[in-house]
Order: sequence, then structure tokens, then C-alpha cells
Amino acid sequence: MNEELNNENVKVAEPVQTDFEPLPEPPKKKRKGKGFLIFLIVVLIIGGLIFGGIKLFKYLTRIDDPFPDIDALGTPGAKTSEISEYTLTSLEQIDEDYKNGSITADQYIMQLAYATYDINSMDERYKSLDYDFIDTEQLFSKASEVIDELSENTINYLVEKYSLSDMKWNVDISEDDTSYLNDYKVKNVWSPVGDDTNKVDHVKLSSKGHFLVYYTTTGRNAVSDEHANKIANFLEKMVVEYEKKYGLKYQYSPTNFRSANSVTYEVTKDCKSFNAEGRAACQILKDSGVDTDYLLTAMPVYIVDLSQTDLLGAYNAVVEKWRQILTKAGRNTSSFNDLDSNLQMQVSAVAGTYTFPYFMITSASSNFEDTELVAAHELFHHYQHYFCGTENPSKIPEAPKGYGDCPSGGFTIETTATLFAVDSAGVNKTGTAFNKKAYGYNLYSYKSLNKGSGYNQFVFLSNYENMVKNGTRIALDSLKQEDALKYLKNKAGAEKFKEVMLKTAEKMLTLDYDNKVLIATDENGVIKYPVNNLAGKQEKNRTSNYASINFFYATPSDHGEKAQIIADSESKHLTLLVFIKSDGKYEKVYTHELTKDFVMNLNDFIDYDELAFAVVDSSATGTHMYHFYLEEESDREPTFTPETIGRDAKRKLKARDNSIMCYQIEDSEMFKTVYQVKVDFNKEEKISEMYVKGTIRMKNYDPNNPAFNIAKRVVNGLIFAMRLQYKEKLKSVKISTAETDDTYTLLFKVKDNFDEAFGNSFDSVPTSKEDAFNIITSKGFICE
Repeated sequence: MNEELNNENVKVAEPVQTDFEPLPEPPKKKRKGKGFLIFLIVVLIIGGLIFGGIKLFKYLTRIDDPFPDIDALGTPGAKTSEISEYTLTSLEQIDEDYKNGSITADQYIMQLAYATYDINSMDERYKSLDYDFIDTEQLFSKASEVIDELSENTINYLVEKYSLSDMKWNVDISEDDTSYLNDYKVKNVWSPVGDDTNKVDHVKLSSKGHFLVYYTTTGRNAVSDEHANKIANFLEKMVVEYEKKYGLKYQYSPTNFRSANSVTYEVTKDCKSFNAEGRAACQILKDSGVDTDYLLTAMPVYIVDLSQTDLLGAYNAVVEKWRQILTKAGRNTSSFNDLDSNLQMQVSAVAGTYTFPYFMITSASSNFEDTELVAAHELFHHYQHYFCGTENPSKIPEAPKGYGDCPSGGFTIETTATLFAVDSAGVNKTGTAFNKKAYGYNLYSYKSLNKGSGYNQFVFLSNYENMVKNGTRIALDSLKQEDALKYLKNKAGAEKFKEVMLKTAEKMLTLDYDNKVLIATDENGVIKYPVNNLAGKQEKNRTSNYASINFFYATPSDHGEKAQIIADSESKHLTLLVFIKSDGKYEKVYTHELTKDFVMNLNDFIDYDELAFAVVDSSATGTHMYHFYLEEESDREPTFTPETIGRDAKRKLKARDNSIMCYQIEDSEMFKTVYQVKVDFNKEEKISEMYVKGTIRMKNYDPNNPAFNIAKRVVNGLIFAMRLQYKEKLKSVKISTAETDDTYTLLFKVKDNFDEAFGNSFDSVPTSKEDAFNIITSKGFICE
């Protein structure tokens, strides 16, 4: 942004060009869109700061933009999440109910299956809780443990879902295989369908021929040809990236459960030698002008509607537990090798996919960066099976050579897939689906690292990768370990592992990540901090899980003069980090080993916005007891004071070149709007210069979307109307405008009449830097 306003891209003196005649005066209040309402707010705020009967003096010279790029700014107004006490997630409650006998094994697996495939069908008592993720491999592993207790209905549900029976081939094929249905009573999936949610009738072959992307352009599941093509070629980009970054070569051999081993049937140009769903896929390739030979060499990728789940994508592997479920579905057989053509026909009748492995990507995402991250994540799951299978050959007779299961479980299977997708996909922004996964780590950081889905812990593994020698390779090798966490700690060493845990806790508050996908935010980019263990019931005795982090927050001004924070422990594995929050940002100021007492007076830090504390457990096994509590009336001798960290007891204004830099951010569905104010002072703390800047950035900008072209014209018109307005009403002000395809800015520089500028928009006129600071922050600005 600075470069845009400081070089030849800056448009000064010339009106911003639009395709229509500029309005002679500011537009009337037309508030039809959320984004445009925000822009009008920008107009009002900037006008309020500078308005006061001032006339334009000169705006023909360039203004050097003093403001940082808006991407460098945090999201203001994000408050610490607080809960009265922790509640179980949906999956934890299902597990708990099964362990205490409240639900049967069959109900247990069915609820887990609903959590994977159809959240709306879950029991209300689970659906109302925080959702946690279980992938298909974990689901089938759990199902195999209680397989003899599963009902036919549950078995059939698992078979149908994993075979992608919800996906419909919207194409006519000449032969009808209804005789294969036998006692497996389901609809033929290749039958032509109307507006079924998950029909497919188009295919894109990726540029190097590694992937066949199936989709439709009509109905509720529709995507554009361009979207499907972008996915296909992005996957090819990831094939290059994964080999370049990690030395992993792409491999793929199609497998199907209707033949003894990998797919070996001969491809014929009339498609008749395939099973039913294969004939349908073959026909779609023919209709799309794609060589049908690719059915034997390219992995199928389905763009389907996953709105009934919380998933954006899923990789369905050739897994040994799936074989067990198939065996059980046969009902008349005792081992997989004894399965007859009857079962194979039944599976053929319900299967939507013609081969394994395959993966799905949701059609519902409106953010292509999300699609890229999900595609990279699911593709990496495929690499994992070949990486683990090389030295750990699969027990599955149907699996291709070198393809196997990773023994590490969800922790590093999901963690590495997420991290390496983030490292390689080229996405660097907040507000993505993976930022929400990072928030999941913040939310459940009190759990041990290797508990839960594993999706969320990629923020930890990112720090491990950067801080531990050969960290990337160790992370990969952990896939082959049954106790991946212990392996990670042993390879790093106890002290280095502790450093990684401490750095992870620190970054969860300071947000000091080069890649913004690692920052915990919601879909709008609003920062989400870890939950507060001090909220609700006050406890002195607490338990820390191994490899976990617990956070506590306290606002000094909310407590009396004798309030103290007290903490201690006998465990050598626990470390306390102390943070100060000032001007909307957290800063780590102290590290304390909890084997020594920690006592501090909150009143000593009364002028700071907030204090935060992280209790970090750097062990790899067990639980550890500690004390952490707030005592409202206590007179213990403080072990920690402002002087401990070399600070005055009173907060000093943070000044850069004797100035105050402030900003506000507003987010809507379509726009990110930023207003910035900078006030400079001389030695006598008199105002010497003032700058005000408004920036509008379009979200998810797509030059091919007509709505964005219309929005560009309207924004241009509004900016020009503002200039016309201030041309008559301002003096001693320079104005510059600038634009890119997705960003528009208006920059004011006030040269004098500062008191008048303040006086016409605020209740008082500043007489010092501190007065100006207080006035601006009282209006909701975050200042430095």
C-alpha cells in the first residue's frame, strides 16, 4: 500500500476515472449493501476529523503515505474468549456415553458416522455441543473394534457412505445392472437424475494427466468449468511443490473391490468392459473429449456438496479396516478372500466411485483459497499412504504396491497434512477455513497435543518445523510411529521440545507468524484468542495434561488494590508465561518456572489493558498438579513487579518518532474498510502534522464476476464525490487517491488548523500528546 501511494501509481490532481460521468455532489444516502454502508461510515469519520469550515489549499502535490500497509494491522475489537467452564465436544460426549453404557456399540458407531457424514442426523444432545472432527479412517478403525455388535443398518450405512453412494452419475449407460442388487436394496447410482444434490456429468483432466475432476454445472451442486479447471491444475501444482519441498514423488494405482487386485480390466472405447459406475465415468470422459485410458491412471476427484457435514473435503483411502467392514457386509463369508461375486456386485450397485483411492472437495466454498488449502490437504493424505507403505507394506491384498496405512493416528496424519498444505499452497491470509482450525487449537490447547482430531495442531508443528533441526523430516517420519508425540520429543530433545511449546504458547497471543493462515481467526479474519481458565468458578488446585497449554486473563482495573495473582507447582514440567496487553496487542514480558512461587499485585499494573498468563506443560506423559488463582484480598509479598521486567509502574504512551498512529477496521461480507489517523508532535507536544486515510479492499475479488466490476464503479464514484465535496470545504489539506484492482484509498494530509480539525469533531481540543491520544482512542481507534 505504501508503494502504491508513493510512486507513479498515485493519481493526484486528476479525478479518479470511471465509466460514467462523476456526480456533481456527494450521493444521497443509498444504503442497499453492507459494504457500501461501511464506506459511508469512512466518509463520515474522515469528514468528522477534518471538517470545520476549512477550504482546500493545495492538492496537486504527492503525499508521502506514512501509514503501514493495512495487511500489517491486527484486527481490533477482538476480545478474549471466555467460558465459565469447559464442556465436552460432541465426539468426547459420544465417547463418554459409550464408556458409561448410556449408548450401545451400534449407537456409538452410528453417531460417529453421522458426525462424519451427516451432522443434522446426530442426536440433539451431541449436535448442540462444540463439533470435533473424526476422519473416515478413524471411524472405520473404531467400527472394526466392535464389528460383531453392529447392526445391518449401520454396516450398510458405512458401506454406502464410503463407496460414495450419495454421488450420482448423471449419464445414460446402455446396460442395466439391477440384477446385481440382490439383497442390498439401494437405487442404481448410475441412473439419470434431475436436480439431485450430488450429481456429476462433467470432467476435467488436469494438465499433466494425474487427476480427473468430476463435477456438474447445474443444480445445487453446480460449479463453473473454470472452477473445476482451476482445481485440476492446482493439484498438478501441488505435485510439483510436494516433490520440490519434501522429495515426495507422486504415485497412483487404481484399486477396486470387484477384482482380486488393482484394476486390470482392459479399457475399451465403447466403455462396456467396466463395472456400472465405471461405464458411467467412461461415458462422461468420452462426452468431454478425454481419452478413456486415463480411467486407469488418473485419480478421481469429486466436487460434491458436503454441506451436511462440517467437512470441506475428504480423502477415502484403501484401508484395512474398510476391508473388514466389507467382509461383514458379505454376511455369508468368513474372510475377505472368500468373498464371492455376489458381494462384489452388491458393492458395485451402491458405489458412486469406480475406484479407490479418491477424494472429495466441497462445491459450497465461495473462497478459492479455502479450496486450494483443502485440495492440498487431501492430496497430502495420498502421499502419506505411499510414504508409510514403503517400509510398512499394507496388509490389504487389494491395495497397490507400496501403499499402506500410517500407524501414528490422527495426531500427525492430520497435522502434517494441514501444515504441509499451508506451507505449500501459497495462501497467506486470515479468514480461511484453516485459520478456524488454528482457533480449534487455541480452543482446546488444554488437551494433550496428541488428543483430538489432529487437524488443529498444525500451529504447534509449524513451530517445531522451524525450531528443531531437520524438523520437517522428523515430522514426516513421525507418521510411521505409533507414539508420534513421544517420537517428536525424543528427536528434538527435552529442552528444545520445551522451547517449541513455549514459543507456540507465545505466538497464540502475539500472533507473530509469517504465514497468516497460522493465526486463529473466524471466517471474517477476526482474531480468536484462547479461552480463559479464570472465568467462572475459582479453583486453586488445577491439573495440567501433558503437552498442553492453559491460559488465564485478568483486567487489573476490574479488581481492588489488594488483588493478587498467585501460582506455583512442584512439577518441573510447568512454565508460566506472562503477557501484557496494551493498545490491543499482547507482548510476552516474562518467563517463570512454577517450581518457584509467583505472586503479583494486579494494582501494580493498573494502567495496562489486560494481563494474560499461559501455563505450559512440556512433558510427553502424565498429568501435573499446580495452583493458579486470583485472590481478591491478599497480602503476600510480590515476587513479580513492573520493575522485574524493567518497566515503570505506569504505562507510557508508545510513540514512534514522537507521533500517535491509530486505526480502525470494519469487516463486511464483501469489503474490508480501514481508517487510519496519524498525529505528529514537536518537542513541546504541539501538533505539527496530521494524516487521515481511508482504505476499502474488496474481499474474494474476482475480475470475472460482474458484481465486482459494478462495485468498482460505485466506489470510484464515491471517492470522486468526496473530493468534490472537500474541494469546496477544506483548506490546508492535500489529497491523494489511489486504486488497484481490489483496493481503493483516499489520503488527507492536514498542514495546520489542527485544533480546529479536532474541535469540530470531538468534545475537547487536545493540548498535549496524551490529550490527543485519549480523544482518538475514545472514538474506538487502536493507537500506537
